[in-house]
Amino acid sequence: MHMKSFSAPTMTEAMEIVRFEMGAKSIIIASRNEKEGAVITAAMEDTAPNGLKTLENVIQEESPVFDQHETVEAIRQSLLFHGVPRSLSNRLTDLAVGISEDSPTLALAAAMEKTFSFDPISTFLSQYNKNTTPPRILLMGAPGVGKTVTTAKLAALVAMGKDRPRVITTDTQKAGGIEQLAAFTRILGIELETTNDAKGLIKLMQDSHTDVPIVVDTSSTNPFDASEMDHLEALASTAQFEKIVVIAAGGDAMETADIAVGFSSIGAKKMVITRLDMTRRLGSILTAAYAGRLSLSDISITPSVAAGINPINPISLARLIMPYTDTDTNGSINSITQNTNTTEAII
Repeated sequence: MHMKSFSAPTMTEAMEIVRFEMGAKSIIIASRNEKEGAVITAAMEDTAPNGLKTLENVIQEESPVFDQHETVEAIRQSLLFHGVPRSLSNRLTDLAVGISEDSPTLALAAAMEKTFSFDPISTFLSQYNKNTTPPRILLMGAPGVGKTVTTAKLAALVAMGKDRPRVITTDTQKAGGIEQLAAFTRILGIELETTNDAKGLIKLMQDSHTDVPIVVDTSSTNPFDASEMDHLEALASTAQFEKIVVIAAGGDAMETADIAVGFSSIGAKKMVITRLDMTRRLGSILTAAYAGRLSLSDISITPSVAAGINPINPISLARLIMPYTDTDTNGSINSITQNTNTTEAII
């Protein structure tokens, strides 16, 4: 049995390295999260079916070679598949033209780094200690995007350390809203605090226990309803909150962009992406971040609180957009075009 440990900033990236270095037949022995990132120990058999020893060194898959035209075409076709609007797609491909990288995925990652900002809140919370100013986070978003679960995930990140965060909800109108979040906080040993207006939130924020992280879950807000947005803006302005909008992947690109712009107009600076476990196309997310000038913060790939959320960076985002061009040598561009044409034929 040949074993080796791999480390990367996130578990997703560590898994990608394992797949690239050891192949699909490798077995995950152990995994853990450390302050520096994720560590995975993987193994693979070093004996052939007849019981004889095979080569000790693992033979890596041959990386494909792309010329500049193929790189640009692969990126363009991938962005088309994901439903990225033409203006943003042209910007990303134009940037990629002048970038020399080993694969279209890395060229797209470099273009994304020049186009978007990346600022994960999960990394900060997991490394939080009392030598830094306790964060005050306020989550906002449209109905059904997963704000409550995201609130629980962020609280759990803090609770993994020695501190217990304060968790406050202003979502007192939705049936079962308080009960759902309270069930999560009880598991963490945290008492859920509630209020339904700005005055109540101000009073809670003046509490003496403000030397710990605070996470506020707000009620679902229709970004096209002026009265609802005014109510949310009043809540968000009660303290120096880090305002984060939760946006679900899979929506129409322009509608999602309008939603992002709406929440950005009342102070949202970062975006947490949910529903990646049931979404194939991410054009709406790229468009929302670009239109709303929002930093891409974290992604949630499952509604399970125990699974947590993962920070996003240019490389991991590019691999979500086009995960095949690092190792696929069997006609990636043709495959992309075929998938796109098939979908167009269906609709």
